[in-house]
Amino acid sequence: MPEYTLPAAMVVCLLAGIFSGYRVAFLLSGLGVLFSYIGDIPFRFLGVVVSRIYSNVVENWLLIAIPLFIYMGLMLERSGLANNLLESLERLFGRVRGGLAVSVAALGALGITLLALVTGKFRFRDLKESVFETSKITSLIVFVLIGATCFSVVFKRLGGERMIEDAVFHLALGPYGTLALVMLTIFILGFFLEWLEISFIVLPLFAPIVAGLDFGLGLTSTEILLWFAVLVAINLQTSFLAPPFGYALFFLKSLAPAGITLPVIYRSIIPFVALQLVGLTIAVCYPQVVLWLPGQILGN
Repeated sequence: MPEYTLPAAMVVCLLAGIFSGYRVAFLLSGLGVLFSYIGDIPFRFLGVVVSRIYSNVVENWLLIAIPLFIYMGLMLERSGLANNLLESLERLFGRVRGGLAVSVAALGALGITLLALVTGKFRFRDLKESVFETSKITSLIVFVLIGATCFSVVFKRLGGERMIEDAVFHLALGPYGTLALVMLTIFILGFFLEWLEISFIVLPLFAPIVAGLDFGLGLTSTEILLWFAVLVAINLQTSFLAPPFGYALFFLKSLAPAGITLPVIYRSIIPFVALQLVGLTIAVCYPQVVLWLPGQILGN
């Protein structure tokens, strides 16, 4: 059997499953277990998957922000207090350093609940629905994280990471050419996949490759990864706006008056896509635009 048959088959099955509409979380986990069996990987190796799940998902305290953020958004939506809350918190924390961050990830979740109580707009039905939806969405995200961990560990064990590296370096495009190829791939995937799948499936495969490239900028691998993450974020935002499959276009169509057709929205979005591409180009050509603020925060 050729060296990269199994990891290539994993990618094909993953894309086929995603486009079929199958639940991504279960698809990732299922493919990981299935191909560990097909690839004759020792059963005890799956213990590595379990340890990665605990270290990368269960013990990751940053993920606590997910349910709080989701709950805050749902309560804001159901109570109709979004504008009042933001104006009040702006006045309260406007002069405090980092006040915006504080007012938005735990205080925002508590603040919207208390404000709903004070203004008389609090209803137990809204609280019940918000908590239920928060639990459901948070569980979905955590299951995607668990599935992505299982898939990536097995994929790398079968040689998937080497397959991607060989394919990229075989083209001999140089550092910036390789970066352009990766960004183009992510841009196209943004037409079809949501940011969650791209963030937890695609990025772990490309990030090590980009981190190992020498751009001649004197950046450390950590700085390159941070720069790359911001580039991907801008890229995905552009992709979600770009015709013909950009998600944002269909959101706009659902909110637009009856006389606004999809071709009109396609034409109207061109200046915004152009602005995004200009911003992306600036971030690529001048990495310090991206790295200056983190450097100031971290004292580097």
